Amino acid sequence: MDDIPYDLLIRYSRKQATQDEIMQVEQWLSDDGHLSLYLDLKKEWTYIDDLSTVTPDKNRVWQKIQANTGKQRPKEGTRQLLLFKSVAAASVALAIISIAFYMLRMQRDQIQPLQYTTISTRANEKSKVELADGTVVWLNLKSHIIFDNQYNIEQREVTADGELFFDVKPSNRKFVVHAGGIKIEVLGTSFNIKTSGVDGHIDISLVKGKIVVRSKKDNERLFTMDSLQHATINKSDLSHTLLPSNTSNCNAWTRESLPMYNEPLGNIINKLESWYGVTIDITGLDLDKRYTFDLQNETVNDFLELFATITPIEYDIEGKKISIRSKVPTSQ
Repeated sequence: MDDIPYDLLIRYSRKQATQDEIMQVEQWLSDDGHLSLYLDLKKEWTYIDDLSTVTPDKNRVWQKIQANTGKQRPKEGTRQLLLFKSVAAASVALAIISIAFYMLRMQRDQIQPLQYTTISTRANEKSKVELADGTVVWLNLKSHIIFDNQYNIEQREVTADGELFFDVKPSNRKFVVHAGGIKIEVLGTSFNIKTSGVDGHIDISLVKGKIVVRSKKDNERLFTMDSLQHATINKSDLSHTLLPSNTSNCNAWTRESLPMYNEPLGNIINKLESWYGVTIDITGLDLDKRYTFDLQNETVNDFLELFATITPIEYDIEGKKISIRSKVPTSQ
């Protein structure tokens, strides 16, 4: 072989090659004998990370190259030509040994099977996890998140179900959440996602930053969200609505307490549903009437008993469904 791409290999080893050049190098490496040559040449180097300290045996390097390519050592000619060939041999050795270690790392990574980690919560618990890149994820009741052992190495992708709040660590690599039939792409932001709605919808509340929501099936962009917006997506056909919203309290369930100061009953009910993981039906009560509560460790029964001391109500609990209705005074 007479066409060793010296300049191309050097740019590749220095991470200065373009995408097309990278593909050319990888094609060249796939030819018989090239990779084994690199593996032999690794013994020529003292350090791989500090290229300035590498001192190859140029004669031996050239012997390795000619043995693997059939290229003959140049005859004695002008001193300038001989010097050029020596420098070229040293340069290609410098490049190929770096590539050899790169290929070894690639082989090492490729033979490792994908291993998946699942973090989940039961019906009566919440959880918080910090991923390898510093991204923090809160999981509400009966939720889970799945990621593999390539997370923060090759990609930043997770699969989520239930209700989760993401505080994504900024990075130049996209953070991707697969949820139902959609995927959410971000660089650094905070948002709440709920996929477990009984109405067949996925709800996304964006606190800060920007996200792109795509169809998981064909990668089509559905819409882009900005801070303080709320999106509702139909799981069956991915139709959606996108509205401005005060999303500052969308992650209230992640906190140790749930303060509600002079808030309308309608807002309070929404927060309680997220906090306790229940659905609440109201009958005969004024949803605009304002109340103040500060919940911490109280159970849903504790809250209902407290609420009954403030407003005359009756209530029934059937699993995760609560019915609250105004208590009509009995006529005397």
